[in-house]
Amino acid sequence: MADPSELQRAVRDGHALGVERWPGVVIDYERFAEFVGARCEVSASVRFDQLYLTCACAAGDPAALAAFERVYGPTINAALGKMANAVSDADEVKQQVRERLFVGNAETPPRIAEYTGRGELGGWVRAVAVRTALNYRRVHARESPREDADELAALLPAAGSDPELAALLDRYRIEVGASLAEAIDSLPDNHRAVLRYHYAERLNIDQIGAIFSVHKTTAFRRLEQARAALIEAARGALKRRLRIDDDGLLSIVRVVSSHLDLTLSGLFRDRA
Repeated sequence: MADPSELQRAVRDGHALGVERWPGVVIDYERFAEFVGARCEVSASVRFDQLYLTCACAAGDPAALAAFERVYGPTINAALGKMANAVSDADEVKQQVRERLFVGNAETPPRIAEYTGRGELGGWVRAVAVRTALNYRRVHARESPREDADELAALLPAAGSDPELAALLDRYRIEVGASLAEAIDSLPDNHRAVLRYHYAERLNIDQIGAIFSVHKTTAFRRLEQARAALIEAARGALKRRLRIDDDGLLSIVRVVSSHLDLTLSGLFRDRA
């Protein structure tokens, strides 16, 4: 979408969508347009309604903060609840999550301003909560040898509306996390590098191509190859760990694969 008039129309429609989605949360169009333009390339996949809320939260709007807490507060609590054994003071961590999201300083804006509208805000918030909890654990010298596996397990998504798959994923969540950690460690350096550039440093395909001195098509192919290698390695590790039938294994792999962007973003950003 290169036509400036089309871009402007998309942002205006996005602003209207945000006004409708969050009644009582008021951000003028100019401020919203500037916020969107600084964070993402406008496309049909951008979550304008959620960008509208994060724009207002970053500005400290009380109605926006209240709406965020109402809708996404349970997401934070659920993410930290899965890490109850790893975090000794859940209330303190919950407070730190909110401070990290909404309190900036003269040099650094609130973390909520980093949401780009790519993917669901709820998943992004869950990743922030998990990373905050892990940082808390490290500061308080309670590291676990299974740290990477625990982190990945906490970042894994729910299985949606399929109760049998949800039960399967919950039962083997730690094993799935451990398998992903093993798979990442098994990747060759070139695969790990391209994944880190994309997920930790948030570089786009053009930027990754420039680093490797290749065309963006080649850079995209390398990223997809690295993702495919990771999924295959994780599948092999899962098969060694779990005694379940092929259908169950395939179902778990599909859930992990469909949410791989969010899971890897959480892991690689925390390691960066």
